Amino acid sequence: MKTSSTMIASLALMGAGAALALGQANVITPTSINGTTTGKTKAAYVAAFGAVMVNRLEGNITRLNFDATKTEVYMSKNGRGTAIITGDQAYKTAAGVGPCSTFAALKAAFPNLARVSGPDKRIWKSGRLWFRVDNDARTADPADSTVRGIMLVTAPAPRLAKTYIGNTVYDCGGPEY
Repeated sequence: MKTSSTMIASLALMGAGAALALGQANVITPTSINGTTTGKTKAAYVAAFGAVMVNRLEGNITRLNFDATKTEVYMSKNGRGTAIITGDQAYKTAAGVGPCSTFAALKAAFPNLARVSGPDKRIWKSGRLWFRVDNDARTADPADSTVRGIMLVTAPAPRLAKTYIGNTVYDCGGPEY
């Protein structure tokens, strides 16, 4: 039987471990969102993002919806994640950029940011991170734009990556688009 001081020390260590783990939560890196990356199974995404609702889409595509964290994961036919999209304002890069950040902050944090080719001018990328950026309906100035979603894709990006991020928009409390 453990003594009270031993139990207290054990609880303190568990709390410190949880704090360290929480310190790594909600982080967007060039290769992960909330500590997970593409190529994982449904179980790994549930562990990272919580309760899931599974949707079967046209073309035999599976989308995992994590409403509590405003996150979606698109799965390949072999059951592995090919794209993770989040609109949760809690998720941030080391530079503090996340969903609902300004386009100016995004450009400052990612100097190599480039527009994704194609007719949809709202999609930008830096490496494996893609960004859905929407202008306020009252202005066409990109500086007044807001990041509406951030997507991490496999390398190479899935064929439908533009569709995934182009069709996903999260509310930042401003006007609807």
